[in-house]
Amino acid sequence: MVTKNRSANLPKGLLGDRRSARLREAMARAGVRIDESGRGQIKTKGGSASVVLEPDGFITVRTSRAGFDIPPDPRAILKTGTLSHGNARFARHKARYRMAAETRVDGIDHLPESLDEILNQFRSMMTGRHPRKRRSDPVPDPVPDAAVAVRRSVESQGWTSEHCVETDYGWELQTRLAGRAVPVEVRAEESGIHVTRCVLSSLPTDDLVGRVVAHQALLFNDRLRFARLAVVDGQLVAETRVRAGLIDPDWLEFSSRAVASAAAGVTSTMRVLAEEDVLSRPYAEMFFDA
Repeated sequence: MVTKNRSANLPKGLLGDRRSARLREAMARAGVRIDESGRGQIKTKGGSASVVLEPDGFITVRTSRAGFDIPPDPRAILKTGTLSHGNARFARHKARYRMAAETRVDGIDHLPESLDEILNQFRSMMTGRHPRKRRSDPVPDPVPDAAVAVRRSVESQGWTSEHCVETDYGWELQTRLAGRAVPVEVRAEESGIHVTRCVLSSLPTDDLVGRVVAHQALLFNDRLRFARLAVVDGQLVAETRVRAGLIDPDWLEFSSRAVASAAAGVTSTMRVLAEEDVLSRPYAEMFFDA
């Protein structure tokens, strides 16, 4: 899902309706206090991140910088954070790196956990370590079975084989974009689902071309919404992860569409850069020292 940045000026009523108090309370529990324009700040290990409540009910989180020394090879960056829940990712913004993620207002009650999840993923991506549970943390509720949650969502919607097919690895959802079906893979994991679509079956073996492809992927990561480009098992994929407690028909379809849209928006460019190595030298001269 590639979009242009939206204005943070919210229509009157979005923060003034009867949900306003619940929304503000939920975000405050995650350490975010938003002003009348829908903007706020949240502390991270390396500083702070901006939180913007957008008119369509999307919530974007962006750090001002990455928060630690970035590896010189962009391919290494794309491998970092792919196990993160949600869509937390490294992105190339202008001449610097930052971390980015999104969630939705949808339901409100999930927001404290979802925003906390984003911050934990940012910390994990910066340190390379999964956050450790503190003794003071409450005992979490049992994690729902992700596969059961997906199956219930499919059955409740009455999706036919034209929309969803169960496979050996999980499910294949047929997301329709501009009148055509775009297949997306959904795999159940211990704590949720992994939604993916392949962009490149392998990274270029040529060192310069590989770095160019990875650099462009990180530029795209700054424009994507609710999905990220990452290297998984040697492939460049568009992906997101959804924790088990969020899986329902709406989140399943929304996440699948985000991944399908992201892949559709970047694949042609990524393939040209990967296959036309004559472009690599001028690209490298423009963006980094070759």
